[in-house]
Amino acid sequence: MGRPERDLSPEEGPVQAFAVALRRLREDAGSPTYRALSERAHYSATVLSRAAGGRVFPSLEVTLAFVRACGGDEDAWARRWHRVSEEISRRAEEPPVPAEDGGGRSGGPDAGPDAGPGEEAGRGGLAGWARRHGRLLVAVVVVVVAGGVALGAAARGVELAPGWISSNQHVTDRAAGPRPGPGRCWSPLRRSPPRRPARPRRSTC
Repeated sequence: MGRPERDLSPEEGPVQAFAVALRRLREDAGSPTYRALSERAHYSATVLSRAAGGRVFPSLEVTLAFVRACGGDEDAWARRWHRVSEEISRRAEEPPVPAEDGGGRSGGPDAGPDAGPGEEAGRGGLAGWARRHGRLLVAVVVVVVAGGVALGAAARGVELAPGWISSNQHVTDRAAGPRPGPGRCWSPLRRSPPRRPARPRRSTC
């Protein structure tokens, strides 16, 4: 004896309603096992059981084989199969209804431009929020990188602008001390003691 079939309700959808009708047709035929039906329909018991399982919509060939094995009207069931197939296709083309969050606000386009990632879960979750705010994130990254480059350049001692040197010349002059007289080298950043004149050597003659 095979496993009992799971309960189905026609209100669940067109696929489930079609499976319920196939089960009733099998019951009217005396509830034969799917192994016995497979010998008449020339399909495996697994395929016939899946057709009445309510999880997938069976093909027209499998449906007519199932009906034939149960002694049903194949023409009537062929028309019924086409109606259900059209209904399934129509439901698949319908756009999904946006879900509402706990605050009663819809996650659709009317959620507002200031909605955060938590409020925009209905508009694609965190990935959708990142796509909508990508430009802002890029701008922040550029500012941070530019600031890092400027600090690194200052740490390496990049040459200062001439305007800054002229406006702060008095600071370097005060640190370097008084300028030497003419003919001597002078540096605003380094002071060197003046050289003493060499003494003339005495002649031994």
